[in-house]
Amino acid sequence: MTNTIDENINHFFEDNSKTHTLPYHFSTLYLIIRDVKACLKLNPNVIDDEPFNTYGAEWPAIMTIFSGIDLLGKFYAGDDSIGNVGDRFKDFIIKFFYDCNIRSDSEIIYELRNAIDHSFNLYSRYYNFSLVNNECEPLILDKTINNKIYKQINVNSLYLNFRYACSKYQEEILDTNNIDLRNKFNKMYQKYGKTFQY
Repeated sequence: MTNTIDENINHFFEDNSKTHTLPYHFSTLYLIIRDVKACLKLNPNVIDDEPFNTYGAEWPAIMTIFSGIDLLGKFYAGDDSIGNVGDRFKDFIIKFFYDCNIRSDSEIIYELRNAIDHSFNLYSRYYNFSLVNNECEPLILDKTINNKIYKQINVNSLYLNFRYACSKYQEEILDTNNIDLRNKFNKMYQKYGKTFQY
């Protein structure tokens, strides 16, 4: 029996505060969000996000968020070809992040993704980065430290933008009039939507 697109959407965006007994077909997005919460020392069994603990494992959390953006970028584009990774990543951010609606901001986030995911570092070809975890700071801020310009990235804002983007994307694909976007989602769901654990 083949699931309908709506069943696949509901499973993919399932309530990440629920726990499951094994064996279970987990939504990959469910696993990403729970892992980010664990890294940030947030209670994975709570829907509403609590204030951040400043002593969490922020770098693994950021890496997991970037994996989530990569994943959702594939779904949004309906494409998983290797040559389009950067465009998918940036297009998803521009469309769904509330703090990144211009190309240059999405490129900064993509450069941080490459620096952390590929080198576990805060240096890219174009930028030096610094991280802050502060609910009052914007997502991206130019900061001068010891006469050197840094792109300061707010981990708190990155996480909140990611969670917001997940919700906004879900809203769009639940719209049954958005046939093209729903078909793209379903195409990628067959490959990347769930994983079986036992």
